Amino acid sequence: EYLAGSLRITATFANPNLLSGYLTLLLPISFSFWLHPKKRYKVFGIITTSLLGFTLVTTLTRSGYLCVLIGMAGFALIKERKLLPIILVYILVFGMMISPAQTRFTEIKDLGNVSSYSSQIQDTKAPTTYSSVDSRLRLWSYASQEFAKVPITGIGIGKFQPNITQFVAAHPASAQFFTYGVEDVHNSYLRLLVETGAFGLLGLFAILGLWLIPMGKSLWKKRGVYGSLEFGIFFGVIAFLIHNLTNSLLFRVPTCYAFWICLAILARFTIIKDNREEISVHGGNINASKRFTQ
Repeated sequence: EYLAGSLRITATFANPNLLSGYLTLLLPISFSFWLHPKKRYKVFGIITTSLLGFTLVTTLTRSGYLCVLIGMAGFALIKERKLLPIILVYILVFGMMISPAQTRFTEIKDLGNVSSYSSQIQDTKAPTTYSSVDSRLRLWSYASQEFAKVPITGIGIGKFQPNITQFVAAHPASAQFFTYGVEDVHNSYLRLLVETGAFGLLGLFAILGLWLIPMGKSLWKKRGVYGSLEFGIFFGVIAFLIHNLTNSLLFRVPTCYAFWICLAILARFTIIKDNREEISVHGGNINASKRFTQ
C-alpha cells in the first residue's frame, strides 16, 4: 500500500505529520552519534539514523524531509563537514524509495495560487485541485481573515476550529475546498496568532529567543568545548520549529512534550558545560574539549 501511495505510516501517533515531527527532533540527535569516539556508539548512530530515516520516508511528509535535511546539514556544516557527502548518499539511497512522494512534491506548484484563495473561499465552483497544499492554503487564507477581526488579542484559545466548522456549515459549498478537513490550521505560529493575537505570538518568540539565542551563541563560540550531542539536539530543535510552519506540532501533546524536553536537556547541557569551562579557566582540572558529551 505504501508503494502504491495509499498508505502513510503513523506508528502510535495516529497522524503521519506528528510522527514526522517527532522524527525531525530525533534524526539530528542520532546523527550526532556518528562522531562519537567509541565504535559501538558510532554503529548505534548509523543503525538508528537509517531506521529513523526509513520511517520518515514512509510518512510521505514533504516538510519532514526538508526539515530533517536542514537539521542534519546544519549539524554537519558547523560540527563536521566531512559528513556532508554521507548526507548526500542518504538522500540518493532514500530518494529511490520515495516514488510515492514524488506526486506530493509536485503539489507545491499550488503555492503560486495563494493570492486568489481569499476570493475563492466562498465560491460554489468546484476546486481544480485536491491536494494537501491546496487545502492548507485555503485554511491559511481563512485564518488570516479571522486574525484581521481581532489582531491584538486574538479570537480566543481553541476558537479556530469551532469558527471554521460554523463557517463551513453556513457555506456548505465551501466544504469542497477543505478536502483534508478543517481540524487544524496546519501552522503553529499562524494558529497562535489567530487565537491569541499578536501578543501571544510575540510571547512565544520571546520565550524561544531567550532560550535559543544564548545557547546558539554559546555553541558557536565554544565549538571545541561542546560535544556532538549538544549540536545534534540544537539542530533537531531548529528543524522542529521550521516544521511547524506547515503543521501545528506545538499544539499536539506528544510532539510538544518532546520538543520542550529536548530544549530543557539542551539548556542543562549548556549550563553544565559553561560552568565547567569557567572552572577550567580559573585553574580547575576539568577539560571538556573534544568530548562527545559529559
